[in-house]
Amino acid sequence: MQKSKLTSKGSTVAALSPLKVRLENLGTFARGSNNFMYPFYASNGRVYLTTYGPRPAKFYEIDPETGEVATYEPGDYQLRMIAETSDGHLWTVSNYEDFLYEFNPADRAFVNAYKWPARGDNMVCITDAEDRIYTVKNRRLYSFDTRSRTFNEHGEIMPERFVFNRGQHGQFGPDGKLYAVSDTTVFTFDPRTGEINRIITQDDISPSIFILMGNLHVGTLDLPWLHGWAWVVEDLTEWREEGIHFSHLLLFRCNVETGSVQTHPMERGKICDCGIFYDPVDRLHYFGTPGKGTITLNGFDWEKREVVRQIELPYGDQNAFVGQSPRPRHLLLSLPYLGTLIDLDLATGQHRKLFENPQPAEVRCLAITHGKRSFGVTYDCGHVFERNTTTVEVGRSIGFSYIFRVCYGPASVSRDGEWLIYPINCGMGIRGTGVLPTAGDVIGRHVTDLVPIHVAATAGDTFLVVHRGPWYAHQEEGRWDGRDETIAELVEVGQGVYRLHATTGQVEELPDVPCAFLAALSDGSVVGCDLNHVWRLTPEAVKPEVVCEAPDQPVRITASPNGGRVVLACADGLFEVDLAGAKLTRVADLPFAPERGLFCFASGNVVCAGTEQLALLSSGETTVKVWRGSMPGKVGPVAPPDGEALYTVDKELTRITWEFEPTGDMNGNQLPLD
Repeated sequence: MQKSKLTSKGSTVAALSPLKVRLENLGTFARGSNNFMYPFYASNGRVYLTTYGPRPAKFYEIDPETGEVATYEPGDYQLRMIAETSDGHLWTVSNYEDFLYEFNPADRAFVNAYKWPARGDNMVCITDAEDRIYTVKNRRLYSFDTRSRTFNEHGEIMPERFVFNRGQHGQFGPDGKLYAVSDTTVFTFDPRTGEINRIITQDDISPSIFILMGNLHVGTLDLPWLHGWAWVVEDLTEWREEGIHFSHLLLFRCNVETGSVQTHPMERGKICDCGIFYDPVDRLHYFGTPGKGTITLNGFDWEKREVVRQIELPYGDQNAFVGQSPRPRHLLLSLPYLGTLIDLDLATGQHRKLFENPQPAEVRCLAITHGKRSFGVTYDCGHVFERNTTTVEVGRSIGFSYIFRVCYGPASVSRDGEWLIYPINCGMGIRGTGVLPTAGDVIGRHVTDLVPIHVAATAGDTFLVVHRGPWYAHQEEGRWDGRDETIAELVEVGQGVYRLHATTGQVEELPDVPCAFLAALSDGSVVGCDLNHVWRLTPEAVKPEVVCEAPDQPVRITASPNGGRVVLACADGLFEVDLAGAKLTRVADLPFAPERGLFCFASGNVVCAGTEQLALLSSGETTVKVWRGSMPGKVGPVAPPDGEALYTVDKELTRITWEFEPTGDMNGNQLPLD
C-alpha cells in the first residue's frame, strides 16, 4: 500500500475544560501476600509460623485452642524454619539477609539477631540436644552454639554447581546424627566427631536434576531411608541465563547405609505435584496434587510403586510445608500460596483449620474483560484470581501461574475469552510467557522464554507479543504502570514480535514486524505504530502494510472494540487514523503525554491516562476535558476498559469513571463515595 503523508486537515486546536472524576475503591483484590512458610509447634502449646515476602515478613504466634493470633515483624524480607532450644526460646533464619533471630515467647518479642559468618541463602534451622542451631549455606554446614553464642563452620557438604547452595531439610536420628538433604546432596553429620558423610549428589540420581528437596518424616526418622523430591530439567548441563524449562518432577528415596537411590518420575508436564512428607507408620510418601479449590495428598507406597491412599483437603494450593505435632499421628500443614494452616490427623484424614492468611495479595498484572470480569496475576503467591468489577467481594483463585512468581508487565484475555496471558519470572531461572485457561485446568503453562512487554489479543486464542529480552533488562523493581509500553520504550527495548497461539503453545516469529504499540481490530488484524509509521497486519500475514507516516513523538495507538475508530496519541496531540483513506488527521491538542494508557470505548469516546492526569475526548467533539489528581495503583497498571471505566490495582482494585463538569477549575476534586 502506498503510504500517505500526515495531514492536519480538519483539525481543531482544542480548548481545555474541567473533568470530574470519580475514584471508587472496590477493596482488596485477593488475599495471598506474605506466603506461609514453616509451621512449628512449640513446647508452650502455641504454633508459630514464618512467611515469605514482601517485606516485612511475618512471624505469627497462634493459639490452636482459642484461635488468638499475634504478629511479630523482625524487619526481614523472608523467614524460614523454626527451632526451639531447651530454655524455650525460638530461633528462625532469614533466607536472604543472613540473620539468625532469637525470639523469647515469655517476652513476646525478638530479643537478638546474629549475623552468620558467611553470605548466602538460609533455609534450614535445626537444633541438637546441646542447643546448637544448624544451617547449610554457601555449600557448607554451619552451627551456632546458643549457650556460648559462637559460630562454627563444619565443612563443605556439596560441590559448587549452578546458583543454589543451601540446605533444604534435616532431622536428627536416634543415633544423634544429622540426616539432611541440600540443594545438590544427601549427607549426614555426626556432631560428636565432626564427620561429614556425603552420601549422594544430584548427579547420582540424574544429570537432569535441577534441585533436590527433602521431605519431613512425621514423628521420627524411618532409617535407613531418607525421602524427597526433585525438579527435572531436560538437557541441564549448565546454568542458562536465557531460562530453563522444568519437564517433570520425581520422588526419590536414598538409603543412607548403601547410597542406593530409588526414583518415581511423575507425569510429564506437571510440575506442581510436589513431595510433602513421609509417614513412617504406614510407610507412605505423600505428594500433593492441586485441583479446583482442593489439594489432594497422595500416599505413595514405594514397595508397591503405586498410590494406595488419598486425602482430599478443601483448600486450593500447589505445595505445602510441614511441621511436627506433639499429638501422635498429627502434623501441621502450611499451604503457602493462598495461606492456610491446618492440623491434620493422619490416622483418620480429619483436618482442622487453625489460621488463614489475612494479607492482601500484590497484583502485578491485571486484565479486564467485557462482562464485568477482572483477572489479577499475583506476585509471590503466583495465583491467578478472578473477581467481579461491580462488587467488593474478594477475588477467588482460578489457578496457578505455573511458578510462584510473576514479574511486572502486561496481562491480556484472548478474544474468545478462554485464555489469559502474562509474564512469568522466578529466580530459579524460569522466565517468559505463561498462559492459563480462564476455566478448566488450574495449572498455567510456560509456553515460551520470550518475555512480553506489550500484548495485543487478536483473533480467537491468538496474541501478538512484543518481546523485551531477559526480564531484568527492562524492569524497574516496584514499577509497572504502563510507561513500559510507550512507543519509544518498545522501540528501544523490544527484541522482536511474535504470534502466540495459547491453546497449542505454538510461537511464530514475525521478523518483518517492527516493535511497536499494537491495537487489535475486531476482524483479528492489528494496527501498529512505531516511531516512523502506522501500519496494519492482517490475521494470517507475516509482514505489515504501511498505512501512513507517524506524527512526531508518537506515544500510543488504540482502537474501539468494534474497530470503528482508531486513535493515535503523540506527546501533545490526538490523531484520527483513517485506515481506508490511509491518512492521519489531528483532532485535538493534549496538555500531557498519555504515558499510562490510551483507551477508546465503543461509544467512540477516548480517554488518555497520564501519571496524574486524565483527559476525555468525547465522540464527535474537539474539546478535551482534563482532570488532574492522584490515581491509586502506581505499582500496578491502568487496565483496558470494561464498559466505560478504567481500573488500577496494586492490592486494591479502583474503578475510575468520569463526567463533564461545566464549571470549576482544572483541578477537579475527587467525588465522595456514595
